[in-house]
Amino acid sequence: MNNNALHTAEAQISEQAAAYCESDNVPGFVAGVYHAGEQIVVAHGTANVATGAPMLKDTGFLFGSVTKVLTTTLVLQQVDRGLLDLDSPVVKYLGQCGRATGPYQGPSRRRPGDAHGGHRRDRSRP
Repeated sequence: MNNNALHTAEAQISEQAAAYCESDNVPGFVAGVYHAGEQIVVAHGTANVATGAPMLKDTGFLFGSVTKVLTTTLVLQQVDRGLLDLDSPVVKYLGQCGRATGPYQGPSRRRPGDAHGGHRRDRSRP
């Protein structure tokens, strides 16, 4: 992507972000593209609806890892649809990718949201 193409992409992203924010009641948007040593950043709208502060190219955001929550949600949706059984070994769905490697070769099942790392709990206790 040359410099001209990068700036064309910047204009398109800016136009689409503005339209999206205005049509879907999204207060603000910021996105960046880095390619071949060049960077563009597009900002649009409001960063803080309480204060009215504008979204800027250098607006900071707090964020955290939501991978476990997202994965658990997606897995449980598949359970609800009857496409996945939590009591089945992982290898049923992932083949060899789900097979344990390394020194621990115990059960290959994992329960989403369970901090026991695949270890089977004593089900006689609550």
